[in-house]
This record gives sequence, C-alpha cells and structure tokens, in this order.
Amino acid sequence: TQAAPARSAAAAVRNPMRQLIELLILRPELHELVNRQELAAARTVGSVRPEEIALLDALLDAFGQSVTIRVGEYFRGTEFESAVREIEASVLNRPEAGFEETELKGQFVDNWQKLRQVVELDIRKTRHGILQQKLNQKQSLSPEEQAEYRVLVQSQITQHAP
Repeated sequence: TQAAPARSAAAAVRNPMRQLIELLILRPELHELVNRQELAAARTVGSVRPEEIALLDALLDAFGQSVTIRVGEYFRGTEFESAVREIEASVLNRPEAGFEETELKGQFVDNWQKLRQVVELDIRKTRHGILQQKLNQKQSLSPEEQAEYRVLVQSQITQHAP
C-alpha cells in the first residue's frame, strides 16, 4: 500500500487569512469588501503569515482588474502558482462552494473582522510593551503616553476578566 500524500502546510490550517483567500477564489466579487489599508497593517503582525498576506494582496490586485480572471492562468509562472493551484482544487470540495451569495459574504466579512481583531490586538500589545519598557527603564511618559498606557492596561484587564 502507498502512503497518503502529505498535505502542505498551507492547507493544514484554515485561519481567517486562509479562509479569506479561499472565499475570494470562490467569489472574486468579494474583493470589493476589503479595505486595503487594513491589509497593509496586517503585514506588521507576527502571527499572520507573510506569504498569505502577499497572496491575498495579489488576488485583490487581480480581481480589481477583473472578477472574471482565471486565477490559475493569471498566476502561472509566479511565486503564487502552486498555492493558487492547491487552493483552487481544494476549495471546490469545501461546503462553502455550494453556499448562497449572502452566506459567503457573511463568512468573508466575519473573517475580515477576525483579521482586523488580530491586527489591533498585536498593535496594542506592541505599544504596551514599548511603554512598559520605558517605565522599566525609569523613563517618564508624556501625558499622552500616560493616558494611552492607562487605556492599554484597562483593556488588558477587561480582556482577562471572567
């Protein structure tokens, strides 16, 4: 007997970014729901894979030109060719392939919101770390930084409350 083929790392986890990519390949017109500035902010987040951001960005560019682009052909010979081919093949077997337009749009918006939350949380953690480091080094915070620090600490307390 032969061993089953190994699944690629990209297919292994369907995080919000991966789901956005899949839904976009299923329904290219969903590209109109994306705020590209928010995608740019995701590039600074360590928990979001850079290759997924790059692929989503490339898909948004392609579908911005035309929603009828055949992504397999469009990305042939590029760094995204194998990922697009794999996603195209797998996405047709997903339950989402048979979903109604409004259902897909809802899923897309939900996943975009999750991505935004990941970005916002990462930015807050980074900013909190910077201000905490200043305090640890006995540096004084400006009044604006003090107010920001209080808000960040309060948001951490709120997030960890039962």
